[in-house]
Amino acid sequence: MQYFKTISELISSYKTLLYPGRIFYEYSQKDDYTKSQFWVLSSKELKNEEMIESKGGLIPESLAPYNITSFIDVGTFQDIIEIKLENYPNWSVTVDTKVFIDAINHYLKTDDFMD
Repeated sequence: MQYFKTISELISSYKTLLYPGRIFYEYSQKDDYTKSQFWVLSSKELKNEEMIESKGGLIPESLAPYNITSFIDVGTFQDIIEIKLENYPNWSVTVDTKVFIDAINHYLKTDDFMD
């Protein structure tokens, strides 16, 4: 399992995320995930987890104390970042966080990648 305090940390660490896997965030921040903490579990870890029902849907039992909900698959998250970097190679995941958040929002709303 990986833990990230902010969306900026998550974005800047996109290459080292557990893949394949799933990203989770705080259910209390469901209206603005950018203020959330994040947890990443590999698919292997998820297979070994008991899934329980929570306010945020089915979640791994080990993360129940954090009141989390599912965010996005790691591969999709990495693709969102990679596509932006391919189109704008001078951008940085550590400096241009807002641009990547916009791309994530676009994907979450349209199920399509932003150029």
